[in-house]
Amino acid sequence: MLRSPHRRRLVLAGALAALVAFGATGCAAFDEMEFFSDKSVRIVEPENLSTVTMPLEVRWEVDPSAPESDYAVFVDRYPMSPGETIRDLVDEEPSCRGNDECLTPDYLSRRFGILLTDDTHVTVDVFPPKAIDDGSDTHYVTLIRVDEEGRRIGETVWYASFRVES
Repeated sequence: MLRSPHRRRLVLAGALAALVAFGATGCAAFDEMEFFSDKSVRIVEPENLSTVTMPLEVRWEVDPSAPESDYAVFVDRYPMSPGETIRDLVDEEPSCRGNDECLTPDYLSRRFGILLTDDTHVTVDVFPPKAIDDGSDTHYVTLIRVDEEGRRIGETVWYASFRVES
């Protein structure tokens, strides 16, 4: 145990040195991260933790003061990192690298669970293979802002989890 004051100081100094080294490596780009709760968008359907029927309607409300943008809805998968595009995600699958057919709305929806829109709602007819497989029957929708090229705008995500009535 840390009974002596000398030992406690050594452990504290080691922990502080590790924290400084971690920050100095660039692994912790805290100055580039946005830590705030963005309430400019709110998913209203499905309600979080609800049970839904198919087809699934995903609807959200946007504060009138929010910047205009397109949206991407991700079903049972994580979105791409800020600044990356839908193409970056699709190209992770070898058969889709450089293949524009993989970027069609139908293919994006059925294969990847990605729906793009400039509206405030989408309809999910079919669930893709689960990219987030946590072993449960819970599903997830994640909403992000994207530009006209499908590039993610900012770090903010809005999400809801739900179950599908059988």
